[in-house]
Amino acid sequence: MKAWPSKKEMDRDSITEFIMKLISIKNATVEFLLDPEKFTEQYNHKQIQRGLQYLKQKKFVAFPARSPKARILLTKLGLRRLNQIKFQKNRIKRSAWDGQWRLLTFDIPEKQSGIRQTFRRKLKELGFFHFQRSVFVFPFECEREINLITDYLHIAACVHLLVANRFRGDKQLLKKFNV
Repeated sequence: MKAWPSKKEMDRDSITEFIMKLISIKNATVEFLLDPEKFTEQYNHKQIQRGLQYLKQKKFVAFPARSPKARILLTKLGLRRLNQIKFQKNRIKRSAWDGQWRLLTFDIPEKQSGIRQTFRRKLKELGFFHFQRSVFVFPFECEREINLITDYLHIAACVHLLVANRFRGDKQLLKKFNV
């Protein structure tokens, strides 16, 4: 079993995540990424260069032309890795309770039991309450985060998010969520 990642690995992961996000959003070029005035506060020239090399070695990015002004492309493998990072870092921001419950129901087929377990684990990690076998409850807005999870796991058709007002017996849930 692997120990906690070293500081060097954590730095590399944050730099590579940063680079992949820039490439996916801005169609970045090598020239743009290595511009010393762009990211001097966050990362230096050498860190960006090492990050690009790492991404190229892992086949997460491609350099279709040799020109520094040519776009860097995120490969399918890179896009998959970026989505995996988004999935892992997905969190729900808690705000003032609007008086409504989010009931999340799902019916994921038995042949996808591994995905079902991953989905349940992620819901618990996000703070959902396991209400019944395939029903979870949450008091805060979470549609965007649930969409990201279901899209990543390819189970959007199997998951339903319902919004409900207060119901009989929800006093225990109010205490559990401190709302």
